[in-house]
Amino acid sequence: MTTNREKYPALTDDSEFKRMKEVEMGYRSHRFPYIKREKLALKEVINALQDGDVIAITTKIKNLDVTHMGIIVKENGIPHLLHASSAAGKVILDPLPLYDYVRRNNSNTGIRVIHLNE
Repeated sequence: MTTNREKYPALTDDSEFKRMKEVEMGYRSHRFPYIKREKLALKEVINALQDGDVIAITTKIKNLDVTHMGIIVKENGIPHLLHASSAAGKVILDPLPLYDYVRRNNSNTGIRVIHLNE
């Protein structure tokens, strides 16, 4: 966020900017696990994903960790993404399976999963 300070009104305040910079420093030394996009087609990954899991789509875009978020909905055992679609201008259940949705954008590297059912 601090590398794009002008995009965040709250960061115009110098004390908030300094606080956020300190938060970011803590994250730089931590690696967050993710499932690589090519593994999203594996049966064990498909079976592990659950209805209601919140996912974040990871990216290789500099200064970004994730580009989009959504919720897993399985149709006939295949995970799909329930998300706010900028193209549709509303929340949709994407017709593409999650694997194809993530794969269609070359900057997507995979997903992070938050299991809410645990």
